[in-house]
Amino acid sequence: MYRLSARTAVSITILLLIAACIPKGARNWLFSIGPQTYAAALGDLDGDGDLDAFLANGENEVPVPNTVWLNDGTGHFTDTRQAIDDRESVAVLLNDMDGDADLDAVVANTGTISFYLNNGTGNFTKASQEIGPDEGSYVLTPAVGDLNGDGFSDIIAGGCCGSVRTWGNGNEDVFLSYDSLWLNDGSGIYQRTNQTFDTYGTSAVALGDLDSDGDLDAVFGNNGSIQDSSKNSRSNQPNSIYFNDGQGNFLNPPLLLGTADTYSAALGDMDGDGDLDIFFGNREDDQLWLNQGGLQAGKLGSFDLAAKLQNEGRTRFVFFADLDRDNALDVVCVGEDKIFTWMNDGSGGLSKTQQIKIEPQHAPALGDLDRDGDVDIFAGSVNHDILAWINDGRGRFSPLE
Repeated sequence: MYRLSARTAVSITILLLIAACIPKGARNWLFSIGPQTYAAALGDLDGDGDLDAFLANGENEVPVPNTVWLNDGTGHFTDTRQAIDDRESVAVLLNDMDGDADLDAVVANTGTISFYLNNGTGNFTKASQEIGPDEGSYVLTPAVGDLNGDGFSDIIAGGCCGSVRTWGNGNEDVFLSYDSLWLNDGSGIYQRTNQTFDTYGTSAVALGDLDSDGDLDAVFGNNGSIQDSSKNSRSNQPNSIYFNDGQGNFLNPPLLLGTADTYSAALGDMDGDGDLDIFFGNREDDQLWLNQGGLQAGKLGSFDLAAKLQNEGRTRFVFFADLDRDNALDVVCVGEDKIFTWMNDGSGGLSKTQQIKIEPQHAPALGDLDRDGDVDIFAGSVNHDILAWINDGRGRFSPLE
């Protein structure tokens, strides 16, 4: 029971949906005021063979229910009118959490991670367990995968801010290390481990086997301005890679990659050499880091910066997918109000090909919405404004009428 399927593991590893926003204390990370959809996830929620949508909604400290939209098979979506909880949700991913062969929802609700179990028809019920950080911390991006090799899905809760302790003299200390590891005990109950990650301001976590040793490693995209206990600024912390020993123990110190303000991350083989590379979506230039195994004939699991790609403001989501069906992973970057597509020449060389206008309240996701065999673009909104752009099979997108 509660075992992680190979299909789910691949989707989590390669196309992990990342949401990047920080509530309350770090308002500068929010991209609008008012109700909005912070994240969307696509999956077959009602068992009819097409991709449906789960939307994680919120509004600056005001509860907004999450919603489920069912696809008619052509890319047109209908609201099921489920008001799923009333939390300030900021991230969602889909995974079979209870072993019944349908997709459940793992939702980050700023202060907790909640599980919503699917009955197989797209109707969700909240599970009894919630997992959460210390007081004063916020979950921004959960990542799910089998981290200790027992066949069950575990969780890394990525977030920011740590705990704040006020001393008698009025001074405050901020405990920077927030990200936490939760292992599944085999019955669907998650226990927090003693694993520590020397990270703060994490806005993206991606899982994948970076050193080809058969287990899932963890990539942390970090962004944040925070003071340590000596009141020193700790902004622009490097992104970091923690390598797994196969038992769910992540090795310190991590491998550090650059000092960009990062909001999103994706893993995939960008140069076709059989190992996983990393793309970081940043406040300024986005970055592609190539794994030095394979074609580079270097050490597997070490990385060199291969490209900087100019964006227009922060890249809040990034996805890998083969958009033009040439067997190379292309890149979709989502900024404040635009979606950009980058085509891969097969060796990791990227060319910008299209720009699509969206509203900041929209959260995107990728998938074959009309069942024609290529990858389309979905954008959901709490305002019931569901948009889709259909792929012509060559990586050019047109609005669905």
